[in-house]
Amino acid sequence: MRVPIAGRSEGQSIAINPMTNKIYVGSYAQSKRITVADGLTNQTRAIQTAGYVFGLDVNPVTNKIYVANAYVGKVTVIDGSSDRVTTLSVGRFPTSLAVNPVTNKVYVASSEPCGGIAVIDGKTEEVTKIKTGAELTTVALNTATNQIYAYEPESVTIIDGATNKTTNILLPIQPKMPRYGDNSACR
Repeated sequence: MRVPIAGRSEGQSIAINPMTNKIYVGSYAQSKRITVADGLTNQTRAIQTAGYVFGLDVNPVTNKIYVANAYVGKVTVIDGSSDRVTTLSVGRFPTSLAVNPVTNKVYVASSEPCGGIAVIDGKTEEVTKIKTGAELTTVALNTATNQIYAYEPESVTIIDGATNKTTNILLPIQPKMPRYGDNSACR
């Protein structure tokens, strides 16, 4: 069955809350909103966000939805029970985020020079920053180990979620290809 989404047909990201059977679809285009689809009835509604939707994720324990709004440096936080929206400043260009429901932390990758990870405390909505390297594009996490993985063009930064200590691993590149750039000033 097809379900219409808000805005144009440029879906950028999708997340599901298995506890509420809600599907959240981010449409980049000009809509600056997400679509919420009820997994049981297929009914939809749109929720306005702070800006262009680049990524989203859900904390099924707290029923909060986090939306990375690129170009405006914000993350929109949506309460899944009431649709109440709050906005947090996280850095110039948030591109990806990952929620750890065990620790109630949200990790937001920023694709700006010297990028970094913004860490949102899900309880207090306080934002702290971790320096990681160059322009990050994607972030993922392992809830079992509380390790966060941030990808940039040539490396992966591993963050210990308990201490925020970082370890950088250079990725192999093709022989005779130059490295993306010197990121030593970012660390």
